[in-house]
Amino acid sequence: MPRIKRATRGIYYLQDTDIGEIATSIASPSYISLLSAFALLVATTQIPLEIQVISPVQRDSLYLEGYRIKFIKLGRDRIFGYARINSTMIATLEKAIID
Repeated sequence: MPRIKRATRGIYYLQDTDIGEIATSIASPSYISLLSAFALLVATTQIPLEIQVISPVQRDSLYLEGYRIKFIKLGRDRIFGYARINSTMIATLEKAIID
């Protein structure tokens, strides 16, 4: 039976949910970018221990499932260039380079 866990106040997830999906659902709109996006897009051989999430809302970093989720605030006019891949919002390769 799947176990329900708490990510942060008011946000819960099932135990086997993808960490990227959890990270991008904490703040909205938001998407995974920088080294985390490169790893998910298979553009690097490095395996990040931190998931960088771009959002117009500043949030404190948190630890979930062995990963540190770091929120980086950008202005709303710079929140673009991302797509949903397997229920996770991820920056395109070009946007990850710009970020």
